[in-house]
Amino acid sequence: MPVPGAGGQSAQEARVRRPARRADHPARGGEFQRGYLAVLDGEPDPHRAARAGSRYVVGWSGENPREAALLLYGAADFGRADRSGEHTARADSGNGTAALLA
Repeated sequence: MPVPGAGGQSAQEARVRRPARRADHPARGGEFQRGYLAVLDGEPDPHRAARAGSRYVVGWSGENPREAALLLYGAADFGRADRSGEHTARADSGNGTAALLA
C-alpha cells in the first residue's frame, strides 16, 4: 500500500529508505549553511552581506529545489509541540549553532 508523500512507495519501502533520506539531509543542510555563512563572512558591510546572503539563498534554492522545499517549513511543521521542554529550550538557544556564528 503506497504511503502518502512517499512517491508511491509501500510502507515497508518507506521504512527501509527513511534512514538514508535522513542521513542525506544533514549533509545537504550543512552544505547550505556553510555556503551561506561563507557568503556573509566574505562581506564586511552588513547591508551588502544581507544582499549577498539573499542572492545565495535564491541561487542555492534554484539549484537544489527539493532540498530548498525544507526552507518553507517551520518548527511547528517538525513537531515542536511534541518536543520535551529540554529539546525546545535547546532549539530556542540556537541548537548549538551560536558557536558556528561566533
